[in-house]
Amino acid sequence: MERYSDVIRQVLDLKETGLEGLEYIRMQIQKGKFEDTIGLFSDVVHAFASIEQSLQTLPDEKVKAMLQENNAKLTSSFDLVASAYESGDRINAFETIQFSLLPAYKRWVKKLDRTLQPFILV
Repeated sequence: MERYSDVIRQVLDLKETGLEGLEYIRMQIQKGKFEDTIGLFSDVVHAFASIEQSLQTLPDEKVKAMLQENNAKLTSSFDLVASAYESGDRINAFETIQFSLLPAYKRWVKKLDRTLQPFILV
């Protein structure tokens, strides 16, 4: 796994950037700047997809099991927010981010940290 340490470090950095992006989006929607967050939401979705793709290349089965276990809830929440954006439903987007996507993403971040940190401490 040592040869994957750069990938793991990049994943750990990118997941934090995604979390910051989601929190910023939530605050901006709350301030009434729904339309201004569309591009950033797209970037966060892209970052999440990049993380998923990068983690699939790792040979460790524990990492892959963690992905399967947690990504379904996140993917579902991302889909709900994307649908809210498509329909222009600011309230639904905010509520889904606040009560579903952000909590799921934070749980995923913690599990990702616990799963990957041992590999970069070597």
